[in-house]
Amino acid sequence: MKTKDKYALVLAGGGAKGAYQIGAWKAFEELGIEFCAVAGASVGALNAALFAQNKYNQALELWENISLEKVVKLPPELIVDGKLHVRKFNFFHLREINKSILKYGGLDSTPLKNLITTYVDEEKIRQSDIDLGLVTVNVNRLKPVEIFLDNIPSGQLKDYLLASASFPSFKQTEIEGRKYTDGGVYDNIPYRMIKERGYKKIIIIDIAGSGVNRKPNIEGTQTIYIKNTSGIGSILNFNRDILKSLLDLGYLDTMKTFEKLIGNKYFLESDTFIENKVNKKLGSDISLLKLLPKEMRQYKKRAISFIECTATILDIEYRCKYTITELLSLIEKKYYNIILNADDRNPEHKITAFKNMKKTLKQRYGKRELLLYPPFEYYYMLKRILTERKLKTAEKTLAMLFPTLPAGLYFLEKYFEK
Repeated sequence: MKTKDKYALVLAGGGAKGAYQIGAWKAFEELGIEFCAVAGASVGALNAALFAQNKYNQALELWENISLEKVVKLPPELIVDGKLHVRKFNFFHLREINKSILKYGGLDSTPLKNLITTYVDEEKIRQSDIDLGLVTVNVNRLKPVEIFLDNIPSGQLKDYLLASASFPSFKQTEIEGRKYTDGGVYDNIPYRMIKERGYKKIIIIDIAGSGVNRKPNIEGTQTIYIKNTSGIGSILNFNRDILKSLLDLGYLDTMKTFEKLIGNKYFLESDTFIENKVNKKLGSDISLLKLLPKEMRQYKKRAISFIECTATILDIEYRCKYTITELLSLIEKKYYNIILNADDRNPEHKITAFKNMKKTLKQRYGKRELLLYPPFEYYYMLKRILTERKLKTAEKTLAMLFPTLPAGLYFLEKYFEK
């Protein structure tokens, strides 16, 4: 069902993380949300132009095929798995890049200019009923430029889009003899320009990009804030798997924001019958909430919080949409798989695993990629070799690294008890 009034959309900058905004667009399509205006900074400006054309499939095609080479000129030897990777044997190529930066004033962004030329149709945007705005910075005058399409001379939209997306390490964009740089340098979330334009119903998509992220003053508006809090990817990481995850997360976060999905970390379809069944298993003691991480104790759906903690300590993928039954089924499968295969682990592999766990525990919140097993598997291995007293101490230590462990262990005990 279509919303009665259209929204104005604000798209933050963040380089490759812009894929998240296209995932959100898919959700908007399903929710029937329409827009009367869109403004962006940096990659958000490029996505804003795609929104103004109202061609989701074209935008999806761009983001499914984009790569670092299609954004900036770099020796292919420096690109591994979609991102810049400098090692000893390719250091020569890095020196060549430095020479180019010194000579031209930044990395050559001609590929990005070509991408804009391919996917942006200025005439179609001018005919659109969507008000388009962007932000860039005039380097000559050291002055921000917040500008809407009706103030951009005909034929110059693509130049202004490139200017807004001219990352500080890129060559600055020249328009009519003046040089411009990335809009995120001034305002990475151009909310104010949309609000001052007179729009009251506003949606912000913040992709956690670098730059000046001003806190929006939402007073007097109906503002919905969607933020990428996953922490995956970076502004110049165009790895295909990472981009796919960002597309998925943009969709899932948006559906959750509009209450079509529930959950803290996971994305679940509501099922009151199953939730009540799980709550019965857990028991009615209110002190159980203390087992949950602090940020989950206020969550109104206690059963969901315990299920999510359990899924987390079993390392079950969260960037998917599940029914509660599906997630419980995965929990059961992973739980029994760990128990059944515990004795099959190579002893030397176990020793390495424990050494890595100790190293990670020392760092508290350090390099978790060192961990070879899910948190529950470490606990289960310790359970088999420690006395009950020592196990309790080990459990407290593990809980410092994995705050979801106490609730997850309680759930496994209650849910699978006979």
